[in-house]
Amino acid sequence: MTHWGLRRIIPATLLLLMLAVGAWSFWATLTQYRTDLVTTARHDVTGDVARLGRLNDNTVGANAALAAMELAQVACRPETHIVAVTDERGLVLSSNKPAWRGRSLLELAPHITAERQGRVNHSRLPDAEFSRERLTVDALQSFQLASQEDEVRGTRRGMVYVEYDLRRVWMNALRQQAQARAPDLLSLIAVSLALAWLLDRHVARPLSALQHTANALRAGKWSTRVPRGGFAEIDQLARGLEAMRHELAATWHAMPDLLFEMDHKGVYLRVEAFRPEALAHPPHELLGRNIHDSLPPSAARTIQLALDEAERTGSAKGKEIVLDVPDGRRCFELSVARKEGIDGAHPTFILLSRDVTERKATEQALAQLQQEVAQMRSKDALASQAQDS
Repeated sequence: MTHWGLRRIIPATLLLLMLAVGAWSFWATLTQYRTDLVTTARHDVTGDVARLGRLNDNTVGANAALAAMELAQVACRPETHIVAVTDERGLVLSSNKPAWRGRSLLELAPHITAERQGRVNHSRLPDAEFSRERLTVDALQSFQLASQEDEVRGTRRGMVYVEYDLRRVWMNALRQQAQARAPDLLSLIAVSLALAWLLDRHVARPLSALQHTANALRAGKWSTRVPRGGFAEIDQLARGLEAMRHELAATWHAMPDLLFEMDHKGVYLRVEAFRPEALAHPPHELLGRNIHDSLPPSAARTIQLALDEAERTGSAKGKEIVLDVPDGRRCFELSVARKEGIDGAHPTFILLSRDVTERKATEQALAQLQQEVAQMRSKDALASQAQDS
């Protein structure tokens, strides 16, 4: 399993948090802008058709010129897509594009339904509708056509149609918002990079150096220097590790035992011996070798039994072996403890070997002395019985 370090987690988290806040602000701003755009567009388009409807109502003479001027003004709006005035048959009388004159309004705006046209013809109020994506809005307004020569009062009704296409306005708003927030995004990236550099220099690197030091101490390299630096908390951690190094080194130097680290098959992984003369082979020759290749069969078998017991129960004590070393034939008492692996690694075993040759000799001499004393007492008792008889 891969674990991310502080140099990645904190800047990435901060950047994502800032981007989330920025995205929410961007979305909220655009949502409000779109709401305002829709409201304004609805108000403007209904106002346009209402004015055009009034100016075209029974239009004759000068009013026709005013209606044409108003139509030209509406057509000049950047969002205006269609502005058209139709007769009672729905044919375009005037429009923002001369080519559309004489064409049916349904050709220009096929989405207008007959139901809507009927509703508009029976009302004097503008009828506005938005498209599904709300980026297009149009409005219809009916008006009274001028009476013809054979009519006393005209009954024919035309229509004014205005359509706004808000896509260009909306895209301009998106572009402006993106341009306005680009410096903020660059600032967020710069802050995240600066934070990553700061964490790498003052947190990640010191912690990595302490990790290497801890691994070296774990391997028994007591002279390894503990690096100092970083923030106060990291430097305090380094001071604690330095104190632990001195304590472990002093403890190990004061301990007369031999220390070996092995795997479960008896392969030497580490050898610590302040008395190399107590080893059957020099330390550098033991590393990587197996006990069955470097020790007598009886001693190797005893050690393997201790390793197997420690693997099952966690520790093994009281095992003894006899070896011929440069100091002569020596007797060693063994203690084995299982050392759990880190991050799922296989466990290893710490074996302490204590030279008990002198103790064994003393115990044997004491036992022999006790036997001689017992024999002398037995002789004295027999002699006393002989005299009494």
